Amino acid sequence: MTEKLPDEIYDLVISTIKAYDHFKEKHENIPTDGEAIGFVKATNDTGISDPTGRKGIISAEISKKIKAVDDALSMIPKDYRQGVKEKIMYRVNYPDNVTRNTYTKYKNQFIYDVAVNLSLF
Repeated sequence: MTEKLPDEIYDLVISTIKAYDHFKEKHENIPTDGEAIGFVKATNDTGISDPTGRKGIISAEISKKIKAVDDALSMIPKDYRQGVKEKIMYRVNYPDNVTRNTYTKYKNQFIYDVAVNLSLF
């Protein structure tokens, strides 16, 4: 049995899971040297631009989120992974092959495991 996550942590984890496809795409398309990266400070504390450092920071943060989701999903029995993932990411209904309670149990475990993997709980 998993502990109940605080609402703020739960919301953050759900947002991270929903953004999984975005993170995967962003990670694959991290700009090459010299290209602008819009969501990290342009210079370090010394005022010197560090595009390589920025790429490293972005890559590490995105990789951490992708790995947290992938690792948590791997803990769910294989037959339920797609249903759990699609319910959160795309808001599709669970498949009809088992009861909703079974999927809900695995969905809750998945969310909890992502929070733990991200060191949020």
